[in-house]
Amino acid sequence: MIKDVLIDTGIWIDFLNGKNSSLYLGELLETNRVTIHNLIEGELRVGNIKNRSKFLDLLQSVKRASEINREVLYLLIEKEDLSGKGLSIIDVHIYAAALVDNLFVWTNDKNLRKICEKKEILYSGG
Repeated sequence: MIKDVLIDTGIWIDFLNGKNSSLYLGELLETNRVTIHNLIEGELRVGNIKNRSKFLDLLQSVKRASEINREVLYLLIEKEDLSGKGLSIIDVHIYAAALVDNLFVWTNDKNLRKICEKKEILYSGG
């Protein structure tokens, strides 16, 4: 079975700006392999988006990652020694959702990339 890919905010921004580094996102969307986390959608919604209505409509058709509750998230931080690694709480949410939902993560964030690579859940865009 081919895993779906949880797309981080920076990749979406690259895609919206037409950067070549995000070309595979269009292919993933066409093959219904994209997942979004509600926190990532929130970050995108507060940004300045061209063709805003069309893009937000597109997001409504994308699969949703699991929301991990606070207690589980905090246990994961301790169990995997994620403190002091330069991760934001949103990064930890993305990582946890990818583990729970069996997803790859596509991100430009170097710290999130590092922990995803270690767990072999990093997607490199191709």
